[in-house]
Amino acid sequence: SWFAAVCSAAVLASAVTAGDAYDAQAQAIVDGFSADQLLGQMTQLTLATVMNGTTRTLNETA
Repeated sequence: SWFAAVCSAAVLASAVTAGDAYDAQAQAIVDGFSADQLLGQMTQLTLATVMNGTTRTLNETA
């Protein structure tokens, strides 16, 4: 129905606006980082990088 379409459009517009606000907040945080903090964020490892996926133990050869 047309009412459902209007409601869906309103919800989508609200989600996009909220996403833009989160993007702006994240950018403000990153803009405050020092060069060392930026490098630290860029070099963070995931556990999958250093853990064996099947045995869940430390992969010392990674």
